[in-house]
Amino acid sequence: MKNLLYFYILSLMIVVSALNATAKSIVTDGLVSYWTFEKHTIIGEKVEDKWGDNDVTIEGNPKNVLGYLGDALEFDGTDDYVNLTNLGDFGENVGTSTFEAWVKVEHKGGAMTLFDVQDECMKWGLNFITNNKGKNDGIEHISGTIIKVDEELPRDLCQGFGEFLIIPTVTDGRWHHIAYTANIVERNRLGVSKFQQLRIYINTKQVNRGSLMALLSPKFISFINPVYLGAANNKGVVRHFFKGTIDEVRIYNRPLTADEVTQNYNSKVGLSVEPADKLSIIWGKLKSII
Repeated sequence: MKNLLYFYILSLMIVVSALNATAKSIVTDGLVSYWTFEKHTIIGEKVEDKWGDNDVTIEGNPKNVLGYLGDALEFDGTDDYVNLTNLGDFGENVGTSTFEAWVKVEHKGGAMTLFDVQDECMKWGLNFITNNKGKNDGIEHISGTIIKVDEELPRDLCQGFGEFLIIPTVTDGRWHHIAYTANIVERNRLGVSKFQQLRIYINTKQVNRGSLMALLSPKFISFINPVYLGAANNKGVVRHFFKGTIDEVRIYNRPLTADEVTQNYNSKVGLSVEPADKLSIIWGKLKSII
């Protein structure tokens, strides 16, 4: 009986090892925060940041449902959102950054926000915009910088940018992977040398041309207001609630490359390779038996 059990567990270990060899974790270089929305990471209204120090707060009553990987949050489009905090000093690095998430949306009733923060100057976010017939679906991306900062608020000489893009629909009730990257690039154009390059990837395909915003004297500073997931935060006013499901939200302090976006898109394990964890448990049980 022991020999049979040994053979069974050994066979299982071989299978798990094979899975472990093919499973690939997400990119962690530059990762600031990662919210998986697994049930065990949610205690009351608090959600654990699985990588960084930015535990967040649920507002309203989004449901914990089956997601793209494990569990996810389903937002009702009325009063649900997640307060991601102001992410510490991350705002100072938003000029070179990535926001990434899996989303599933069927709603086609106007504007709704995936994530957003707007204060006196700084802006950062993505909005889904549709009409009632589901035509002309698009994404609006926004970004903002400070050119000059006075010692006291309000800040002045703000510089912002927003663009609406008609793209392949993401409001079709299927899961879609979205990555929004920002980078500072050097170009000589009309006396301006620095530009912020903004790219949007949907299911690994870049859907815009990499919009350029001229930075005459760029300065990025920490957000005063918190970043909201599932709603727009316009200087403390909450609007454009998201209706759909959001999973695997990650923020980086650098732009992911196209290959890295693809790696995260293909990852089925998130941060850790689960089969590896199971392998050590099985081996421990095996040694205790034999």
